Amino acid sequence: MVGHPEQERYIRLLLKAFLSGILICILFYGMFFIFRKEPFSIYAFLRLHQNSPVFVLVDMFPFVLPAIVHFSVYRFVKYAKILKKRLAEKDERIDHYWHAIDNLMDGRKLPEEISESDDPMLKRIRELERKIKRSSEEAERSKMEEEKKAWISDGISRINEILRRNRDDIHRLTQEVLSYLIKYLKACQGGIFVINDENPAEIYLEQTASFAYGRNKYPDRRLSVTEGLIGSCIQEKQTLSFSEIPDGYSHVTSGLGDATPDHLIIVPLLYNDTVFGVIEVASFRPFEQHEFIFLETAAENLSASIEALKITLRTTRLLEETQKQARILSEQDVKMREQMEELRAMQEEAARQSEQMATFTNAVNHTLIRAEFATDGILIYANTRFIYKLKYLGNADVEGKHVFTFIPPRDMSWFEPVWNNLASGGRHFEGYVRLFTKDGQEIWTMATYTCMRREDGSAERVLFLGIDTTEQRNMAIDIEAQAEA
Repeated sequence: MVGHPEQERYIRLLLKAFLSGILICILFYGMFFIFRKEPFSIYAFLRLHQNSPVFVLVDMFPFVLPAIVHFSVYRFVKYAKILKKRLAEKDERIDHYWHAIDNLMDGRKLPEEISESDDPMLKRIRELERKIKRSSEEAERSKMEEEKKAWISDGISRINEILRRNRDDIHRLTQEVLSYLIKYLKACQGGIFVINDENPAEIYLEQTASFAYGRNKYPDRRLSVTEGLIGSCIQEKQTLSFSEIPDGYSHVTSGLGDATPDHLIIVPLLYNDTVFGVIEVASFRPFEQHEFIFLETAAENLSASIEALKITLRTTRLLEETQKQARILSEQDVKMREQMEELRAMQEEAARQSEQMATFTNAVNHTLIRAEFATDGILIYANTRFIYKLKYLGNADVEGKHVFTFIPPRDMSWFEPVWNNLASGGRHFEGYVRLFTKDGQEIWTMATYTCMRREDGSAERVLFLGIDTTEQRNMAIDIEAQAEA
């Protein structure tokens, strides 16, 4: 039941209990006989037991006390063992706790016996392990996200630096951007296609940059804006990605023996909902989500730069055209001034000549009989002297009349051929002509009929000029008559 030292203590304890029981019996019987004032004797002792058997119980004290001690010690030892076992189990649990905590602190997985234990504390520790694991995973994810964000930020900063450095040449700009993108993404090849809309009637995709297997290429390729995968990307205004490059896709070629890239991404150059072209990148490995974000952000920034560059180039071209037009206008202005001076001189000369002509015309109108006829013979103008000599009342009275109205019938035989010749642009006529007045009289005129021509040489009208020679003609007739008489 117990060990050797404990056994000796146990025997001594039983002996003390036995002696204590004897001492209690002696004290009890001594006090009993003293109280009864009866001397103690064996006879009295036996008689007492005869009369009262209950005293046998008192006699049992030397045996009862050791029995009580034995029972108490047994219970105590049993309880001590239980307590010791519990303490051992508790110590073991505490060791497990510490072991589990050490594992958690070191980031190790809990042992299987701990993971499968039903101990509430270990269950809490397992729950703590799961929380720590989740926190660790979240921290790791957060760290990776921060690293990816930093990676994107660093890449975009570098792209922006390239954009700031190249603001006047779209080919150099796109070539530097593409070269950096391919190297930063650890891709193998790519290209940039920009929409050329300088001629609205002929809009096409121009490949302004190409990079393959560590070397810049200098392409000269034109594509339709609706052609193939690139055209689909432009029409949809969304990024396209492929884990298997379609057969016969000519933009992606092999550069490592027979190896051809497996993954392709086509990103639209989109800014303010306007597509300026596409970026095409091919790789042997799949693209990750943060690389998509990086490419789309880089494409947007490049699109803004392309728009600004196009505006700058267009403005420069317009400025050059404006300056050229200004020079032309300046030269034309000088010529115009010279021509204005010449025109002013010509106007002055024309005014002078017009004044002379007006003076001449007035002189003619006051001296000569004047009329103008259309080529069909209709009178279109007559001066005052014509109206007066032929005794008409005014212009309204003569305008619209035919030239033959003013010719006596007996002269029509020779005058009609003369007129037809003039009306068809023939030579002028000069000679004496009789005119028929409104009241049926005749007057003689020394007349000229001249054909007035247009710039192309065709006949426009016939000008009649005449001098009234009626008196002179009558005098000549009288003189001839007197001479004959």
